[in-house]
Amino acid sequence: MIHCNPFYRPFWAVVIVYLFFIPLLLWSFPENYPSRKALEDLFTDPPQGASREASRIFPQEGEFPAVRFAVEKQRDSFYLLFLNERDLKFPQFGAGSYIIRRNLESGKIEQIKIFLKDDPDSFLRLFPDGSRSRLDLYLYGEQIYKSVPLPFPLLEFVAEPFSRIMDLTRDMIRWDLIFPREVSYKWELIKNLGEGYRDLLPNFLDADDGAMEFDGTYVRISDGTPLVSPGVNCSGYVKWIADSLYKTKTGRYLSLEELSQRHIDLRGNRWSNQLEWQRDPYFGLDWIRNAAVALLSLEGEAVGPEDGDVRNLPFFSYREDIGFPVERLSLLLYLLALENPGFFYFGSVNGPFGEDLVLRQHYHVAAFFPYLDEEGNLQVIILERARSTPLKEFQRYYKTEYLHLVKIEGFIPSEYPPFPGEKLNN
Repeated sequence: MIHCNPFYRPFWAVVIVYLFFIPLLLWSFPENYPSRKALEDLFTDPPQGASREASRIFPQEGEFPAVRFAVEKQRDSFYLLFLNERDLKFPQFGAGSYIIRRNLESGKIEQIKIFLKDDPDSFLRLFPDGSRSRLDLYLYGEQIYKSVPLPFPLLEFVAEPFSRIMDLTRDMIRWDLIFPREVSYKWELIKNLGEGYRDLLPNFLDADDGAMEFDGTYVRISDGTPLVSPGVNCSGYVKWIADSLYKTKTGRYLSLEELSQRHIDLRGNRWSNQLEWQRDPYFGLDWIRNAAVALLSLEGEAVGPEDGDVRNLPFFSYREDIGFPVERLSLLLYLLALENPGFFYFGSVNGPFGEDLVLRQHYHVAAFFPYLDEEGNLQVIILERARSTPLKEFQRYYKTEYLHLVKIEGFIPSEYPPFPGEKLNN
């Protein structure tokens, strides 16, 4: 049986608002090269004078954002900061901001750092490489490109548009994965769907081994006996989400028997097979796969237990029946939101479990609603048991574990299943 982690944080319910499709080009990269061009001498002037240049603000002009220029010294280097305005502030980690490092003694340009999104872990760095340059690119904390060659020295890029770097590396870097071309109404759909579920969390009570049966009663998953105090564990909560969609299309709720079906022929090994009935090490994986299959089957096509699995993504290698490292979840969800707009995910956390016999076990499940905001930044709603968990917190808590994901196509449910303690409306 699955073991869940009980976290709590209440939210008040709100009405889900569905937005209709309006095709739009996604925001263009906020170029600030006019301000860098205006201070071009600072990149070659003697460092003693350049490092004492006064701060100033360049006002917004046309399509170019307002920019704050400042100088910061640190040890043997000084930094020329060109920070784009964002909501009347000038964040250092804002998309399009440049940080140019020069050596205090020699005056040489040592590095150019350019932020790609409103995220401190999404940036590229340019380094000198003889008479040329090279580029490293990080996206949500992951280095996805390393030592990409550029045919010019760093000085050639300090006062030029960022688009020049893109043009020179177009055959080597998938810029479409970094700067989406269009806004999808399906991102707004997933946002509204996740927010709707999140805002209903105060209606849930926590109960170990608790879930809703097909008749609307709350029972123990292990034996089907009614709960004295109705509630859900993490798998019960994921079922409740699946039920809201399944009932909309079929008029009935899923049974615990359907979701508890074991697929021993598809996963496990000789060690786990010996403890299949004692430890139930793949309960979480079977549970989310069965939920995904039930929902995928709504389109009338025959699907197998693994057809909802997330397996193929750029920069990732899938581990069979294990998934992907939780520590890489930010980039993983970004790519999923980008490549599969309109889908959300059930995930099964797994890792070494037990004391007498340590065995990999799928011991916790959760729901993930990733989408890109109107400026191309990743946003995620994570719901587990009776709590909404911030992405970074989820990654910290399960940083050594893996996460297996299955995809679910999102749509607005016509009604919600009964909450713990409510009676089923017939």
